[in-house]
Amino acid sequence: MALTDLTTLARVKTWLGIPLLQTTSDAVLQMVITSVSAQVMAYLERRSFRYQIYNDVYDGVGGNSQILRNWPVIQVLSVSVNDREIASEDWSLEPWGGMPPGNHQAIILNSGRFSWSKQNVRISYGAGYQTVDEELVPFFGPLAGSVPYVLEQQPFGLALQTDRIVYTEKPDSNDPTPFQRIDSPVPIDRRTYSYNPEVPGMLWMNGDDVGFILNVSYSYCPYAVEQTVWELINEVYTRRSRPGQVSRALAGQETSTFDMSGLPEFAKIALQPFKSVLPL
Repeated sequence: MALTDLTTLARVKTWLGIPLLQTTSDAVLQMVITSVSAQVMAYLERRSFRYQIYNDVYDGVGGNSQILRNWPVIQVLSVSVNDREIASEDWSLEPWGGMPPGNHQAIILNSGRFSWSKQNVRISYGAGYQTVDEELVPFFGPLAGSVPYVLEQQPFGLALQTDRIVYTEKPDSNDPTPFQRIDSPVPIDRRTYSYNPEVPGMLWMNGDDVGFILNVSYSYCPYAVEQTVWELINEVYTRRSRPGQVSRALAGQETSTFDMSGLPEFAKIALQPFKSVLPL
């Protein structure tokens, strides 16, 4: 799975009805997955769904609010105007409901204005579709045999990357204070994890992690977008058997017409709620 892919080979094969053990089309399908994922992100005019830090610069236009380019916004690190940092208590961030698709959010100044000038507003923030602090417990199960693992629940979309893990050790009888450590993005010392490339959201853990409660934050691709990617992959994959063909007559009885537009109308409708309205 490439870093920019919005789905996995196994999930596409399941959608297309191709047995997972049948691998003759895997190379072609993987190329189509990467190509269609890039096409979708280009249409949406978004850099990524993955959580990342953005350092944006805007022109001040004299208002008390500034719409941010990337969304949903998880945290704001700093806001400055004319090279002067604004204290966090002097601005607020429009919240989002926590469920996709969400929409653009704005920083609103409690007092003052984003004064008129070119490139004088700088805002650093973290944005992306992210499930935050999902509580998981490493366990031994059928997916990994003798290796403990956790499986991210993924209620809103396919897990793309793990962003942070907080370890909370259950206190023993002699110490009522729980042990906490934030390891970001990769646990250190004796605690390590690795991704299972075959199962999205599954992390193989270290044996020493059993007995800990983990709060896991991870980025995801919304399911509505992923399903649109599946449908587009089906269009591209089946088009190989009729390159450049606009229509086909069937035994003189009826004619099938094929949509040859760059992005079919059904995809535009499904993707519209996720489309950015601000230039990158």
